Amino acid sequence: MAQVILIESNKTMNDLISVNLTTYLGVDLIQRKNGQDTLGLLAILPSIDLIITNVKVEGEDTANMINAYLIE
Repeated sequence: MAQVILIESNKTMNDLISVNLTTYLGVDLIQRKNGQDTLGLLAILPSIDLIITNVKVEGEDTANMINAYLIE
């Protein structure tokens, strides 16, 4: 089963994406509030298949932060 991290601050969008991913694709969904939480998770669980996020989440440059971590 694929493991997916979802970083979405909008509750409505979070719920919509979560339901679709779990119902139609059957993924193991891990929800995080921001990039810092995600980086901590990636340090202990490096085999994530997909990360879904906006470029910025609540003012944090989330996408670039995660990208920089992944290319290190």
